[in-house]
Amino acid sequence: MVKKQAPEAQDLVVLVADDHALFRQGFAFLLRDDLQVGNVHQAGDLEAALDLAASLDRLDLIALDINMLGMSGLEGFAAARDAFPNSRLVAVSASERPEDVAGVFAAGADGFIPKQLTPEATVAALQTVLGGERYVPVGFSPVAAVPRPAAGTGLSGTLTPRQTEVLGHLMQGLSAKEISRALNLGEGTVRIHLAGAYRTLGVRNRVEAVLKAKTLPGFGG
Repeated sequence: MVKKQAPEAQDLVVLVADDHALFRQGFAFLLRDDLQVGNVHQAGDLEAALDLAASLDRLDLIALDINMLGMSGLEGFAAARDAFPNSRLVAVSASERPEDVAGVFAAGADGFIPKQLTPEATVAALQTVLGGERYVPVGFSPVAAVPRPAAGTGLSGTLTPRQTEVLGHLMQGLSAKEISRALNLGEGTVRIHLAGAYRTLGVRNRVEAVLKAKTLPGFGG
């Protein structure tokens, strides 16, 4: 029996980022075969995912393994949310601990997909998220899934070493592209470090970030 393809499905652009190749490829297969998504991209680590995402003109859904190389836990996930505000963003994890689920929703997730889900349940979860709704795992109270935080609320009060380094170059007036060349990083990676720095500092743009950084030790404060 030939599957019917939803008119809009073939136009969707999805990125799956997971450092376990077998799981990543299986997840991509479900998107292509069961949901008939026309454009599925894959990445094996955060930097590759960010660079790929930054190169795409449109990205409807990003599925991130929260424990893959380069993620730095919930802080990395929150920065990804800030860097790609117009994309649906789901966390994928082998963990089903309530605190992990609540954490990703606090960081702005549109869904949390445990790796233990059956293929059928995973497809249903993806359909929910692509349909514009929030997916919460069975057995987890939606009440605990707190609303997406406003930009600048922060999950941590401390800049990471890489955020500090990127912010230092920003204060010199360099653009994201120039910072990427100076640090030998992908431009997408620089953007997510900047987004994370903005969140930690409680600011919304580069001007506010520079002004705030000038008050901090090590930046002239």
